[in-house]
Amino acid sequence: MVSFLAKLCAKVFANKFCESDYRVLDQLIIKLTKIWNKIYLNIINTLSNVHVLRHLPSIAANFGTLQNVSVSLKEIMHGVYKRDEQLICLLKGWYISTPSHHITSLKEYDMIEQELENEIESPQECFFNVRVHKKWDTKRIKEKGFVKKINNENEMQCNLYEAYRYYLNKKTAISFKILEYYDMISYTILQEDDVNIYISIHVGDDIDILVEDDNEIENQEYALIREIFIHKANDNKKYAFFILDWYYDTDRIDSLTGCKIYGLQGSNHDLWAHVHSFHIVNQNPRVHFIHNCKSNCLNNHAKDNLEYLYNEFFYVVV
Repeated sequence: MVSFLAKLCAKVFANKFCESDYRVLDQLIIKLTKIWNKIYLNIINTLSNVHVLRHLPSIAANFGTLQNVSVSLKEIMHGVYKRDEQLICLLKGWYISTPSHHITSLKEYDMIEQELENEIESPQECFFNVRVHKKWDTKRIKEKGFVKKINNENEMQCNLYEAYRYYLNKKTAISFKILEYYDMISYTILQEDDVNIYISIHVGDDIDILVEDDNEIENQEYALIREIFIHKANDNKKYAFFILDWYYDTDRIDSLTGCKIYGLQGSNHDLWAHVHSFHIVNQNPRVHFIHNCKSNCLNNHAKDNLEYLYNEFFYVVV
């Protein structure tokens, strides 16, 4: 019986299912329930959880079908919802009593509505459910030294144009001038093995990505997420971008910790591009840098000290 349980668990928690896998799962459950009935008479009728187990293959098949069509179904319904004004009126005027743990206030409803409006266009099909969270107000944008409205005279418009050209092959002049800044971006990536990965990136995170050099050789590079913003392109779709400051190896080692010392690209240092499409990050943050404080770092980090230690003791709990 133990071997059947082990096989059943392995099959239930498999990463993917084919049609033959459902048949194997069904046969394993039948054999297991027969063994249980010999040990515990009438176990299926007396224990509801064992009875439900008999329906596991059909539940798994239904879940797999819904999972496979969820993205396309969402896009279809969202498109219908946006185009049909009568449907919008019907849905917005349709009141149903809900439990206390569901939407309980107009403010919460507005927040959900805002998140739906902040759907971001994906540059690749494997990136979906792209959302931004916690929008910045004008005061905070100014305090952080960013611009809300771009024009031909500031460098931000030029950097954004280069990002559109490089990542999205858009080479027309930028018509819409407003940028919206956020604390966080989240999205899901479908990998080649059909496994979904949920990505969550915050302002201030350190990231590592593979970057091709001039010889088309991939090297691991590190960067700091300075900002996350979205912009409406000429096609009236919203696209998400990162403002990055890159770390560079100084070829020096800290004598106390033995960690590598990196320099951080300044905001006015343009040797490496600052603005990049969000989809260059295909994994959650897993690296960490610590400011290499000096005697002039009193209450805060000194602005003229851009040295950081690569934290080799950092790890992500699995």
